[in-house]
Amino acid sequence: MKKKIVGIKDAKNNLKNYVRALLLKDRKGKYIIPFRKRQPPYLYSPPGCGKTQIVEETASELGIGFVSYSLTHMTRNQLLGLPVVSEEDGERCTNYTVPEIIAAVREEVRKGKVEGILHLDEFNCVSDTIMPAMLGFLQTGTIGQHRLPEGWVIVLCGNPPEYNRSAKELDTAIIDRMYRVIIEPSFEDFMEYARERALHPSVIEYLCLNKADLYSVGYREEKDENQCRRKVQEVVTPRGWENLSRMLSAYEEMNMSETVDNTMIYGYLKSEKIAASFGSFYQEYGSGIGIAHIHEILESESPQELVERYSGKNMAKKRLDLAVRIPEYLEHCASQGDTPEMISDMLSTLIRFVSELPSSGGLTDRLMISINDSEILMDTLMKVKNEEYLKLCGLSYGIKERRSA
Repeated sequence: MKKKIVGIKDAKNNLKNYVRALLLKDRKGKYIIPFRKRQPPYLYSPPGCGKTQIVEETASELGIGFVSYSLTHMTRNQLLGLPVVSEEDGERCTNYTVPEIIAAVREEVRKGKVEGILHLDEFNCVSDTIMPAMLGFLQTGTIGQHRLPEGWVIVLCGNPPEYNRSAKELDTAIIDRMYRVIIEPSFEDFMEYARERALHPSVIEYLCLNKADLYSVGYREEKDENQCRRKVQEVVTPRGWENLSRMLSAYEEMNMSETVDNTMIYGYLKSEKIAASFGSFYQEYGSGIGIAHIHEILESESPQELVERYSGKNMAKKRLDLAVRIPEYLEHCASQGDTPEMISDMLSTLIRFVSELPSSGGLTDRLMISINDSEILMDTLMKVKNEEYLKLCGLSYGIKERRSA
């Protein structure tokens, strides 16, 4: 029987439904599945696939609390609490202070989050000295005398041992007490996520052309200065692409895109081949229009000077790129929290700018098509009437304004 492997999107839906079921109550307000009968979900995948993001978004979408801990370097005292010697009925005994992870959850409960997710990452990296106490915690929700609030669900994550030297295969008895979800990188899921989060358009376009470069983990051989062969690990993950995207946008906001080189890209995409490939693509992409260029148009105190700059004979490609990139820029602004009214005002300014450029008829047609292809912009235009957009549609369809005699 083959393992059931799912993508990020299905894994998230799976986890959300499972957590909702664990927190389901009967008519008397009691949880239908008591803590001792709960099998904690265990998300298992190669690193960088977005497991932590799945868990955090699940808690957010369910409107419940979220506390996260990595177990890789957790000590016995952090898990069990510190020993305290006390005297009861004339006898000395040892108790323990509240463990750090339970104290963090109780703090969230005090803030009103009576239900939530306790996310324990790198579960299969737990040391052998801690594992017995951890197993007791998973089964009973207690560590010593301290109990996890009943409304909180434990969610575990882990990586296969081939990707993490400190990870190990879990015993059959442990796996049998979990609800395991095996995840693999999914190009379709990542692209949907990338567009929702308005990742840098160069990243989206590059991956559309090079799907296999989304995820790559392995080794390459190289020679050191003494001509000795050595293995160098290469790691390219969806997380790396997302972090690179944020940095590219930041560089462009600072007008520093020309300083983006293969060394900087390799810091995120740890494969010389893929980093060089994307670096070449980004340089070519940068010869067109990026976020910084559109930002410059919107912020310019002398728009006519920019119109003249973009009207040169050698600027034809940039004028076309501008018509295509405007919706992507405005989607990025929407993802950063700009209101529909703000998006509409920026759109009006940009439509007027494009309309003043040479070959404006063809450009305005291309701009209208780009706008209509954007669900975010169309949703904005349904909420806010935009006269410039209506004029743009009229021009594109050959509808002229009626003038009074």
